[in-house]
Amino acid sequence: MNPSSMVLDQCLFGYEDGHRLLASSMPLGDELSDLTELSDLAPGVVFDRVEGYLTGVPAPKIGRYALMRTWPAPEMSRPGCVWTHVLLLDPSVLETLPDLSTLVWLFRRPGSSLDRKIYSERIFSRERATSPFDRLIGESHILRDLLFSLYGSDRSNVSVALPEQANKSLFAIWSQQWPRLRRNFRFQTAVMLDKRSAAQGTFDVYLQLEDLDDVRTKPAIPEWVHIAIEDVLCGPSGPLRSFIWRYGIDVRRQRGSFRPLVEVALMYLTHKLEKGSRLVHLVSEAFPDLRDALTLKQDIIDGVLLPSAQLDVLRFVFEQGGDAVFPSPSLMGVSRLAQLWPNQSDELLHLAEGIADIEGELETSVFEAISRAVPSEEFWTLTERYPRLRERMVAACPELLTSDSARLLDDGTLVSFVESMDENHEIGQLLIPQVLSRDNSRLAEILIGLYPQAVAMEVVVAIDSGLEVVGPAWMQALIKRPSVLLDPMVMIRISRTSLLFSLAEQLGWLSGPVVSAGTKPWVSGVVGATSDLPDEKRAEFEAYLVSLALACGEDGGQALLEKFFGGVHQKILSGRLPWLASTFLSPYLPDVGWLRSWDTALRFRLAVASGYVRYGYSAESYAKLGRNKKERVMLAEAATEVNGGDHLARAISIG
Repeated sequence: MNPSSMVLDQCLFGYEDGHRLLASSMPLGDELSDLTELSDLAPGVVFDRVEGYLTGVPAPKIGRYALMRTWPAPEMSRPGCVWTHVLLLDPSVLETLPDLSTLVWLFRRPGSSLDRKIYSERIFSRERATSPFDRLIGESHILRDLLFSLYGSDRSNVSVALPEQANKSLFAIWSQQWPRLRRNFRFQTAVMLDKRSAAQGTFDVYLQLEDLDDVRTKPAIPEWVHIAIEDVLCGPSGPLRSFIWRYGIDVRRQRGSFRPLVEVALMYLTHKLEKGSRLVHLVSEAFPDLRDALTLKQDIIDGVLLPSAQLDVLRFVFEQGGDAVFPSPSLMGVSRLAQLWPNQSDELLHLAEGIADIEGELETSVFEAISRAVPSEEFWTLTERYPRLRERMVAACPELLTSDSARLLDDGTLVSFVESMDENHEIGQLLIPQVLSRDNSRLAEILIGLYPQAVAMEVVVAIDSGLEVVGPAWMQALIKRPSVLLDPMVMIRISRTSLLFSLAEQLGWLSGPVVSAGTKPWVSGVVGATSDLPDEKRAEFEAYLVSLALACGEDGGQALLEKFFGGVHQKILSGRLPWLASTFLSPYLPDVGWLRSWDTALRFRLAVASGYVRYGYSAESYAKLGRNKKERVMLAEAATEVNGGDHLARAISIG
């Protein structure tokens, strides 16, 4: 606001059968008595020529601020008479006018040539917009004493060498104040000879003439006073001015809040905050009530102001009941925590560890913000000292178990996290290939329990390829679960008959679970498998598959007989069938009497023919078993000896 655009109310006090109100542009109501008293001659005042003095006080009963100028009136017949012109300022003036000293131009001393009736009218635009005071050159000692007396000391007296010496400093300090503090500021530039106390009088500060006999050592001036002086000298554009105007908006104490606000500003503007605990102590001591200085506290806890202290404030809130002093951070404030990484990584992790077990809304949002800041590739290294943080973060983000750094975890730690993993989470399956090299039975048991088929597939593929190390515990755990291992979708991934042989051997060959699983898994396995077994083991494996077909039947049994009957039959005919293969076949060979019991090949053909009849396999399939004329004749003869096998014999003769 510029004085050229202002519209102000005013009034005039003077002598007329006593000191009284002479004119006013607005009714003064209940304020009349107080304003009349203040407009009269101040007791003990020392006048300098005819310049008079200035007074400023709030006038709450009429919603205005009264700024007065008092002049001596020697022309009056009665000694001690004064004229006092009062500007009745609307609060908006104090909220918008940068330099309050420009108001001094609006004062007019009444005289013989000045019509008193003009004081009954509102003041409209004036031309001057510059301060009537000289620049504050050489005034730093006055500013220092005024600031220290107003905001930092119990003493309210400020010594000056001459009347009016402090006028421009007082107006400069008043202009520095934020609007509400301005409206409550009570001052007078009248210089007294005696000493008074603000606690005993009307004003916040009193001016007195220097007493040359009063030699007193002045206390060292703290840094907050120096920065306040610099701001006064800088004027309305100074950084401190904008700071205290922003954060003074909602403080409860006005004058008492100036110093702590400037001390916070000092930390902010000079970057001298070494420990956030210092800021926490300052704010909680100066503004202990939650709603006091709320704007300041919100910006601090949101990391807008002094972000390096945000974690200390949050710790104060979480650990020391600081929620009675500081508000909760906003969503944006919580998100700013990520910006503290990596400079304050340890502090962030420590805070997250402390609130990891707390389910409050604020704690959860803060924990999640910190969690998002932790680089996944460094997670396990960084969180080694924070077990609760680890547990909660892994529960929320199991993907951390698949990071490269997770490979460094010991088996016990890894097992503990896998045990708590959600069985429906797909990350468990991604973890399997990364842990197969670990020979840990508990780990194998847990993952097989959660993802049986996925583990079985990964294990057989890894072993089959021979390119990866697989801990023995994995196959041992699968062998205990034949139904998992003998899944056709697992077996079909095997590309070598040597692995199929090994699985059959470990499963106990024709054990109960193997027979119960049937032929389908083995058919799936042998379809695409390359034979890499030596002759003896190959014969044993083929005899095992044929025996399984005779034991189980099913469609797979027919396929196995078609594929492997010829090889086994030839080994029997040539007398080169290994002993183990014979033990597989023996239980399924029929008794043909002692005269023919020596003919194992015959008994084998009879067993196969009986199997075809028993399981209803096709005659066309039976006919395919004979690879040459001699073998077909023997198969036809065997079919005729089996009840219901005539159609098999006819199929061969037809073929």
